[in-house]
Amino acid sequence: MDQGPTKRQKTADAVLQPLGDDQIKAKQSEYATATPYPHVVLSPAIDDATLKNARREAIHELRADYKETDLFKVYQVPHDLGTIERTAPHLADKAPSLLRVRDALYSESTRRLVERITGCGRIGDTVDCSANVYMRGGHLLCHDDVIGNRLVSFVLYLVDEDWSEEDGGAFELFPVVDGEPSPIPCNRVDCKWNSL
Repeated sequence: MDQGPTKRQKTADAVLQPLGDDQIKAKQSEYATATPYPHVVLSPAIDDATLKNARREAIHELRADYKETDLFKVYQVPHDLGTIERTAPHLADKAPSLLRVRDALYSESTRRLVERITGCGRIGDTVDCSANVYMRGGHLLCHDDVIGNRLVSFVLYLVDEDWSEEDGGAFELFPVVDGEPSPIPCNRVDCKWNSL
């Protein structure tokens, strides 16, 4: 028996910026022709008021610990946002808008939209979701993001609304030349409020 839309689906419908068929076709083309690797930007991605509340909750309610390895220098929230209700319910209760955004990104309709744009195949319902803060000098070095059976990776920018290219933080894409990653990026996606 059909029980109607799930809570997560209702959240997605209320929080995500809808795309019409023509917009989806344009995003399919953007994805297919992007270099050096297929990628696409959705902007604005989320209802602005919800995202502003989510940003406020992330800043004021979540704690981020400094972590540094040979790959990154970042402040990272120690809880996987995908399981925070179970692992840190006291924090989950303080971040309802952040969880609405997460639920929208995890929703069935969002996964089907990503499949339609990318042609990546069926995306399951297991999604990793973390929150990171990059302070001045923070970074995540060039890497391939191949982890297990991951089909898609995404970044949702919660930067200040007046963030500019001069503020840094661009997502740089490095080509592979003669089987080795080039040290010089050939494309970049600049940080922009509410872009995914």
